[in-house]
Amino acid sequence: MLSLLDTQGQTVLSSHQPASGKLPPLGVHRGKAFLADSSSEVEEYRVMTNPVHLRGVTVGYVRALAPVKRLKQTLSRIESALVTSAIGLLILNVWLVGLALRRALRPIDRLVSDIHRVTERNLSVRVPVPHSDDEIQRLAETFNAMLDRLDRGFRFQTQLFQDLSHQLKTPLAVLTGSLETTLRRARTAEEYQSILESNLDEVGRMTHLIESLLLLARLDSQNVQLQFHDVDFVQFCQTWAQDISLLWEAKGLETRWTDDGPLPVLIDPGRMVQPLLNLVDNAVKYSPEGGVLTFRFRREGGLAIFELENEGPALVEGSEEEIFVRFTSDQESGRGFGLGLPIARAAVELHGGSLVAYHPPVQGAGFRLSLPLRP
Repeated sequence: MLSLLDTQGQTVLSSHQPASGKLPPLGVHRGKAFLADSSSEVEEYRVMTNPVHLRGVTVGYVRALAPVKRLKQTLSRIESALVTSAIGLLILNVWLVGLALRRALRPIDRLVSDIHRVTERNLSVRVPVPHSDDEIQRLAETFNAMLDRLDRGFRFQTQLFQDLSHQLKTPLAVLTGSLETTLRRARTAEEYQSILESNLDEVGRMTHLIESLLLLARLDSQNVQLQFHDVDFVQFCQTWAQDISLLWEAKGLETRWTDDGPLPVLIDPGRMVQPLLNLVDNAVKYSPEGGVLTFRFRREGGLAIFELENEGPALVEGSEEEIFVRFTSDQESGRGFGLGLPIARAAVELHGGSLVAYHPPVQGAGFRLSLPLRP
């Protein structure tokens, strides 16, 4: 409610019916008053008075009155509206957060569902990897990597048991038969000694077989700690070959060495001796008397290449990979391959390299060993 007053405080113009009561003096800018309306109901008012100046002279006053009761009612309605809005927003926020969490956890639910399909008899199952570049993708990749290790270890363990049971069956049967035959009647000391020596040889072969299978299992499962050294592979092989030269000298074999210069590699010398010895032993075994062994070293891209060729029987076409399968044999030539070549390949792959067989240009068999050159 507004009123226009003169300098004496008399009402000149008013937007409302004047109420009776005592108002603050004109000099009081802000104040309060208790006024009675036409129904004689007393009500509290907030009063604000401002002077009106004209050319620096006060010519009147403007007075505004606001009922406190209405202000409180308005504030109460605003407060109620704010509380209601806050509760509504809180409920909406909780619903939106729940919806977002359900959507965010949905990939985890699917991942858990896929994980439940993995059992000890079904380790080949892999969980789908989402291309989301977030924690869910990294979790799926980590879980699949763990499954790879478990699957590899389980397969190696199963293969080891199968190989042991298959390969030990014959020597154990031989030992059992020999002992049963020996016990059927009394024998001389010389006969007992001969039988025990034969049995001891059989036990030695079984021990060597078991040790080879265990070594192959460790290499296949990559459960071997390597001590890498920076060496020149050409010089390493030449120095090592001097120690085993009796292998080919006893058979009258000639060796030929060619190389393109040093081949720096990072290898574990103790572990690399095993594949080299297996390759040379295999080459000497199938080389004819007075034949030639060719040792060839060269670079090819970022690889150090070592090739060993012999002049023995050629590999059967298409069997280049089969000879690296444990206890395999060529059906045509009758050549048997035990654990030597599988052990050699596993040891080379443990160094980040590869080992393959190939047919030389002339005759015989060749093996190519590749290792990464040292940067």
